[in-house]
Amino acid sequence: MTGILSALLKRIYGCGAGYRLTRAGYGSGGRTRKTLPMFGLSPEERRRNLQDCFAVTGNVRGKSVMLVDDIFTTGATFSAAAAVLKEAGAVTVTGLAFCGSIENLR
Repeated sequence: MTGILSALLKRIYGCGAGYRLTRAGYGSGGRTRKTLPMFGLSPEERRRNLQDCFAVTGNVRGKSVMLVDDIFTTGATFSAAAAVLKEAGAVTVTGLAFCGSIENLR
């Protein structure tokens, strides 16, 4: 789903390289190892699950990057991916999610 949403944004706004961060073994790019499904994990378990699992596959030095995900729950995915992108030289990293957990409203 996220790939479709990213492609739509790229088409509408004409920007981006279209890099993808996906689960290892499910498509190309991003994660350096398989991770557990996030559903049902506590915020701390989510952070541990994503620790050291992302790698930058393209040149982001000096660029502004937008991460696109279908749902925002605790922010663990955005935080882990953004940290790796910033380490690789991205100037800014912004996250865009199309849905959020009801827990975020409490």
